[in-house]
Amino acid sequence: MVLPGLGGGWLDKRFGTEPLLTLVGFGLGIAGGISHLLLMVAAAERRGEFSRNVSHPKLPPSSDPPRDPSARQDSDQESD
Repeated sequence: MVLPGLGGGWLDKRFGTEPLLTLVGFGLGIAGGISHLLLMVAAAERRGEFSRNVSHPKLPPSSDPPRDPSARQDSDQESD
């Protein structure tokens, strides 16, 4: 992502167009980086390496039953 910006800076110095080509270079670098990221995510989804509907693979499943948010814990209740 940085190389197009550096190339644009070099061209700016050569042609005296600072900072136009530097900004264009960085813009192209960012666009290329985002495009590559999206392609990598799509390829990982096709291979089944990535899914939004699965839990974290390194964490064990929780054995705790789901808690009712309206029920108060004993430690939450005030003692008289």
